[in-house]
Amino acid sequence: MGTALVVTSGKGGVGKTTTTANLGAALALLHKKVCVVDLDLGLRNLDSALGLQNRIIYTIVDVIQGRADIEQALIAHPDFDGQLYLLPAAQNADKNVLTAQAVKQVVSALKKNFDFILLDCPAGIETGFENAVAGADGAILVTNPENVAVSDADRIVGLLEARHLEFGPRLIINRIRKNLMNKGLTMNVAQITDHLAIPLLGIVFDDDEVIATANQGKLVAVNADNPAAQGYRNIARRMLGETVPLMSLTDETNLATDEVVTEPIKNKSLANSATDQTQDVVDPIASAAADKVSEPTTEMKELTQTAKQPAVKEASKTKKSADLSAKTDTNVKATATESAPKTAATTVEKPTPPKKLSFWQRLFGRRQ
Repeated sequence: MGTALVVTSGKGGVGKTTTTANLGAALALLHKKVCVVDLDLGLRNLDSALGLQNRIIYTIVDVIQGRADIEQALIAHPDFDGQLYLLPAAQNADKNVLTAQAVKQVVSALKKNFDFILLDCPAGIETGFENAVAGADGAILVTNPENVAVSDADRIVGLLEARHLEFGPRLIINRIRKNLMNKGLTMNVAQITDHLAIPLLGIVFDDDEVIATANQGKLVAVNADNPAAQGYRNIARRMLGETVPLMSLTDETNLATDEVVTEPIKNKSLANSATDQTQDVVDPIASAAADKVSEPTTEMKELTQTAKQPAVKEASKTKKSADLSAKTDTNVKATATESAPKTAATTVEKPTPPKKLSFWQRLFGRRQ
């Protein structure tokens, strides 16, 4: 039996259909048999994203109303050797034809022959959303690093969790523009995951080739060298249980832990604090040696005091006037000298900063 996952977002235009098509292709490249189902009646786009718009004969509505068998309506993608199929939506059918019970029946039939069924959900939270979720075992939530998209996604998270699906919702952050995120002009990955409080499945970078290939009826996931394609392929591998590091947003990777450097400012502050702590460490052997050199013996003290007594008496008479004139400067220096230890004491009393958790520990350690 296969697994059915609904690809949803709440807000339109975040890339649900593109994600459904390319994620299906990425899973097919990993030798999984995948069926992508278009549930957006009247505004079908999944067939165009796959380049199969000229191959449609029957639709999901024909299957539901008994005019065709499900095998007749399925369209095999010619580039994936029978691993990727499409069940298209009807473009001119009434949306009320599609019911939650009908979707369940179609998905149950598809599970017998496919490893994954990806349901392309319509935008919004109305009947189309309800029907798509009814046939799903789990959900993939697609959003963009924009306040409006994240706000709508938060609403969807609440609706999905209220349905107690077999698999909790997972997050894909789509169309990430590195330059804007690194400048702090958009929400970063940590902010989005903290706000939505669901596990991150992966990120996809914004790339012109995604649009260019879609306009040609091709899938960007086929091109392994493309950054967006790498994002889809990494997500597919994680869905199959592999541990894949998150792609870097700053082209810097911590080689010791395979953790992506997504917060360069915070890392710099941590590095500075580590440097400060290193500077505060004193070699105990060198310190003891310095103390021994600086401590004079008793005999040396007595000889020094005896030799200095006559000189001190003569010098005291000549320095009285100079001492009076320099009294003000001495007071100022004494004040500065007294304030210096306080500052040093204040610096020493600073508490040691708590140990910083890694990105993945903060991300997945919150919820089981």
